[in-house]
Amino acid sequence: MDLVGGLLCLAGVGIGIGLVVVDQKATEFGWPLLPALATASIAAVVTAALALVAFGRRSRVAEKAMRQVHFGDKPLSDLGSKGQDDRVSHIICATEIQSGLHAFFSDGFMYSYVFGISSNTHSVPLAFAVQASTALPGGFAPRRLPTKSLGFQSAGELTVGYRRQPLILMDGGVYDNMADQWFVGLSDRRDRWPNEFSSRIEPVDHLIVANASTGWVWQPLGWLAQTIHTVREAAALGRIFGVLYNTLGRRRRSHLNDRWRCDDFGEKGVFVEVNDDPEQRAPDALRQRVADIAPTGGWRPLVERSRVYPTVLRKVPRQTCLEIMWHAYVVTAVTLARFFAVPTSNEEIPTFDAFSARLLD
Repeated sequence: MDLVGGLLCLAGVGIGIGLVVVDQKATEFGWPLLPALATASIAAVVTAALALVAFGRRSRVAEKAMRQVHFGDKPLSDLGSKGQDDRVSHIICATEIQSGLHAFFSDGFMYSYVFGISSNTHSVPLAFAVQASTALPGGFAPRRLPTKSLGFQSAGELTVGYRRQPLILMDGGVYDNMADQWFVGLSDRRDRWPNEFSSRIEPVDHLIVANASTGWVWQPLGWLAQTIHTVREAAALGRIFGVLYNTLGRRRRSHLNDRWRCDDFGEKGVFVEVNDDPEQRAPDALRQRVADIAPTGGWRPLVERSRVYPTVLRKVPRQTCLEIMWHAYVVTAVTLARFFAVPTSNEEIPTFDAFSARLLD
């Protein structure tokens, strides 16, 4: 962004100089300098334009990387496991920013409350759907999905006026950072779309919500922001988004806890938090196993590293990535065993080396 901003400033200066030159006699200003100034101005404008185009393609670059490493040319219809039954096993959640609502993708359908539903999933690349659902605001550009050829069907008058519009998609966490809204609204969707949903999607009785966000902590402003009011205002804007994000997440978790305590909904749930210590979470039958496989220094240092690791757009070291995923896997396994009485043997709680080998195989 600094490069782009600098180029734009340079282009503006060049254009300004050009306007001054027009008002001067050529003999007073000097002929030899005119071609150089004109060339520099044009080059700056062209370079800035190219930089902006390249910057706007960052989501496409991410999609290409996902395609090359993970998904190849698979369509969305290949999402999920093909077992003995035809039940939906994976849902990709994105945010449709025109409607301000969710957009869900699976192997057999694409769904938005405003746009309706489409079964034409073989026409959408799987890599596109995954990248759109992870298009972090600022880090990646919004994705545009044309709908004219996808055959969206409406369930009522609400969606009639929108079916010709494209979906503009971003990270699903913009709308639903707990990823619970698919399950919370599932009963209503099954009623609205019985043919599309009821046969393949069963009601949920147990829900596990993995929360990788940490709570708000004291974050003092730097001396520059405390001294210069314009810097302070810019820093405050960033903090405002953080406060809104934290408050929304806290209210969502509170709502889910209330829902799980109410027998009317027929579902139970539990949170798996990034700052959970597996040894403290483990039931008695698994606590010794969890202690035996703990990293050097115990679980607490790894939990703390997982908790404070920031959301970054740079490459994450492989060791760090594996450690975070191992921690998440172990704490989820012991949470299931403790709160849902899921039978879990010691062998199902892997060491770091065994987990890494299986993941990288």
